[in-house]
Amino acid sequence: MSTDQEVYQGFGEILSAIAPQQAQWVSVEVELSPTGDHAKLFYDYQAEGSEPQWFVPEAARVDHDIRLLLIQLREYFAGNNLFEQGRPWARCMIKLDLQTGKFAADFKYE
Repeated sequence: MSTDQEVYQGFGEILSAIAPQQAQWVSVEVELSPTGDHAKLFYDYQAEGSEPQWFVPEAARVDHDIRLLLIQLREYFAGNNLFEQGRPWARCMIKLDLQTGKFAADFKYE
């Protein structure tokens, strides 16, 4: 099992690689199925002086790679009893500030 830091580093590397050139930050909002076999992913970025905009990564493999990292992260949470009220999260927002390198993950429980 990967550590949470290894998984977060993987997210950071992917988001940094797919970010539009002018982006100050990039994010992905994910709805992950209970079994992890599928996910809905929504990508956004913001350039200086503009409103946030959605985008689609050029490589189709990005969705797959992020889904696999989320499965690893969910397993880490389960193995370390980190879920709220013992239930796994169903959605999360992952954001990377490209100027500072600051990473944030917000989990939603249903």
